[in-house]
Order: sequence, then structure tokens, then C-alpha cells
Amino acid sequence: MRKLEQFLEEKPLLFMACFAAVYWVWFTLLEKYADPIVTIYTRLDDMIPFCRYFIIPYDLWFLYIGVSFLWMILFDRKNLINMERYMFAGMITALVIYTFIPNGLDIRPSSLGDDFFSQLIAKLYASDTATNVCPSLHVFNSIAANTIIWKSDTFRHRKAVRAGSLTLIILIILATMMIKQHSIIDVVCGILMAAVLYPLSYKPVFIGETDSRWHIRNNKI
Repeated sequence: MRKLEQFLEEKPLLFMACFAAVYWVWFTLLEKYADPIVTIYTRLDDMIPFCRYFIIPYDLWFLYIGVSFLWMILFDRKNLINMERYMFAGMITALVIYTFIPNGLDIRPSSLGDDFFSQLIAKLYASDTATNVCPSLHVFNSIAANTIIWKSDTFRHRKAVRAGSLTLIILIILATMMIKQHSIIDVVCGILMAAVLYPLSYKPVFIGETDSRWHIRNNKI
């Protein structure tokens, strides 16, 4: 783990590339071969209305995460490392859950309209199967990115940016349910995972930051 941490701190861009490759292969294999053994559903899902317009904030997630990473790469390397540590820990945790507890959902509408927004949803449904949904990485990564932005010194006094980021992730989280891409259970689990991994990865409980390195307190293992 120490060598992995050293690799992350010394070569964060290479670490990101390696992680992306591993994640893509792992997730692709799960999408192709993992058959859900658990169907995620609660009656609350039926009470949440379907709203095709929420595909816009849902798709904005990709831009939000991409721009957040790009900003940290260009202007805030310290928080880039924090961002990678936090988000990648959650993504690996989710993959492990998907592997050992394959899950899916069956709440998507049986038919969609021919309008622009409905067709965007249809394309999403076709490209992203209703499997590997709990916990929701859309929710987890949104919270993680917002956390990094709020913790960054660059945006500490930029209230408009912080408020805009928070507003966007709220819309993204709502969107996951409003377009029936996720159950409310997936959302709750994504929020809980973000809460649990924050002190363990972004601000480790047993590890302190010294001289830009993370060391065991008192130099004890």
C-alpha cells in the first residue's frame, strides 16, 4: 500500500491512466458476464415521477467530472492526488460489490417518446445496461468531486463556484432517479459510500500529511 501511495503521489497522471485501464476492463467484463442476482427496488421508486428533461443534468455529469479533473491537473496537483485517492477508492469498492453481489433494476419505462430528450434517454439505456447500479457511481463521484472543489484553496472564497457545484450535483443525483437509471436505494448507498470513504481516503483517520507525503503517525505501522 505504501508503494501504491508513493506511485500516486509521484506520478498522479500515470496512476490515473493505469487506473482507468483497469477500471474499464473490469467494468466491461462485469457488464458482459455478470448476471444480476439481486434486483434493486423499493416502492418509493414508483412514487418518483419519470421526467425526461433530467437527462440534461444526468449527462452534464460527464462534463462536470472531466472539467474537475482537468482543473486539478492544471492548477491544483495537491487536490488532484486527494481527488484520485477519494474517487478511485469508491470506484474500486463499487466494482468489488458489483463482482460479488451482481445487481440490477427493472424500473425503466416500457416505452419512450420520439422527442429529443426521450431519444437521449433511449441512447443511454442502450449503451448503459440496467446492471451494476448499487451503489450509484454517478452519485458517489458527484459528491466526491464537489467535496474536492469545496476543499480546494482555489475555490475557498469563490461562493458562486461552490454554490454552482453543489446545485449541479443535487440535480445530478435527482436525475439518476427521475430518468429511472437508478433506484433510490442506489442513491442512498452512493451517499453512504461517499460519507464512509471521505475520512478513510481523502482525510485518512490514521494517516497524517507531512512534507507532502502521507505517513503513519509517529512512524509506526
